[in-house]
Amino acid sequence: MDLFTLVVLMWVARLTATDIAYAVRGKTPPRIKLRIARMQAEAVAAGQRPRRYGARDYFVDLWHDAWEDARAAREERRAKKQAAKRAELATVTVEPATSAEPVEAKPPTPDPQRAEGPASQAASPAAPAPAPQRAGEAKPPADPEPPAEPATGPAESKTPALPPAAVADPQTPATGQGPAPETAPADEPLATVTPINSRMVQEDTVSAINGETHTLAAAKQYAAEMTKAAGAAVASIEQSIAHLQAREVTGPVLDRLAEASELAAALQAKFVEVSALLAGQDVVAEAYAAAPHAGNKQFLTQE
Repeated sequence: MDLFTLVVLMWVARLTATDIAYAVRGKTPPRIKLRIARMQAEAVAAGQRPRRYGARDYFVDLWHDAWEDARAAREERRAKKQAAKRAELATVTVEPATSAEPVEAKPPTPDPQRAEGPASQAASPAAPAPAPQRAGEAKPPADPEPPAEPATGPAESKTPALPPAAVADPQTPATGQGPAPETAPADEPLATVTPINSRMVQEDTVSAINGETHTLAAAKQYAAEMTKAAGAAVASIEQSIAHLQAREVTGPVLDRLAEASELAAALQAKFVEVSALLAGQDVVAEAYAAAPHAGNKQFLTQE
């Protein structure tokens, strides 16, 4: 009994899955087509007219049309989302950098001490003009000039002289006073720090790979640096390809970059082999270090 139930359930599940798959695609399942064809054949054999389009067929078509409309709406929403993303990326890449607003120049602040002289001169009342002389009148005598005062001493300066205590060091106590209190240092930087351009630092710190391999250690170091450089080139090219593909760039550009990545990977593999071969010569270097009085290669290898 259990086996029969299992077989029935499997058969129903298979038919249901098939019907759903064809309904999603907007098509009629094969078993339904066979059933309709068989019914039509039986009706023709019995001398009856084929069945017309009825309510059942209407609801079946309505079901299929609903799935078809849902699929069309889903594709339309997906196309709109992709178009919005492309427009956003284009706006980000093409948008120019906004220029900084110009700084308005402030008018210079007038100095009150410098403006005091001209202002005082302008404020002083002007001398009264002489009255016009009538015909027949005698000309009045001019005002006599006041006698000059004798100089009794040196001219006094309008600027008051500073007392000695004000000119001396503020840390030095005046006569009859105790030691001056220590003043706290002002909260001001001792020096102005000028930031260094990071690009200049990077350009100065980049070291070129030295190809002068006069020793085994220099050759091993050169092979290791070239291996790192080739690996960095592979990673950089792959990153560039990913960015270009994200911007929907296609064509020979990606093909050439892929070829360059393969060449860089092959270069890295070759330098790995060079490093391994050079590492194998450490045995010879150790042997020479153990026997410093040994002869040359011809002396040691000749039988």
